[in-house]
Amino acid sequence: GSLFDELCDSEVVDEGLLILEPTTSLYAAVPTGTTQWWARRLTEDLLRRFYRPAFCPERYLVDGRESLAKVRVAVVPVAPYLPEAVRQRLRHWVSSGGVLVTLGPFATHDAFGRA
Repeated sequence: GSLFDELCDSEVVDEGLLILEPTTSLYAAVPTGTTQWWARRLTEDLLRRFYRPAFCPERYLVDGRESLAKVRVAVVPVAPYLPEAVRQRLRHWVSSGGVLVTLGPFATHDAFGRA
C-alpha cells in the first residue's frame, strides 16, 4: 500500500482535548473579535503540535448533546459570561479531576453584564 492508503486507514487518536465555544459570550460581547482570535490562535498552535482538539458550543453541554466524560482538558478562550448550567457542569467535571484552562476573563459577569 501507499503512504496515502496507510494514512487514510489509520485511527485518529482522541487526546481528550476540548475547546469550549462560549456562545453566549460571543453574542453578548463587544464586536472586537477577541474570543474568535484566541480560539483561532489556540487551534493553530495545537494543530502545529499535532494535537487535534474537539470543539463544543456551550449549549451542547446544557442540552446533553456533548459529554465531558472522555475529556481530560477543556480550554475556554474568553468567556466573561457563562450560563449557570454550563458553570455547574464544568464545576462538577473539574471536581472529578478534569483540567480547565481559561485564556481570559471567565465567568466574571452575570447575564446582565454586572460584575
